[in-house]
Amino acid sequence: MTAVAEPPLRLPLGADTLQAFDAKLDTFRKEMDTWRHVALSTDHDQDNTAEGPPDQPSAGLPAAVVSDRI
Repeated sequence: MTAVAEPPLRLPLGADTLQAFDAKLDTFRKEMDTWRHVALSTDHDQDNTAEGPPDQPSAGLPAAVVSDRI
């Protein structure tokens, strides 16, 4: 693994661990599908930049960058 240019952040080893990861991903996907309309309803500014006072680190950054910091 040390020779791999971009190793995975998480590597589920073994059938039982892979099964648990798959179950978690299924649960996560169902939850996201259920709440997708709420997440999308928060899009409000036309240029898709984060609002906030200039002294906040997230002010003026694209919304995708801000959400990655949460």
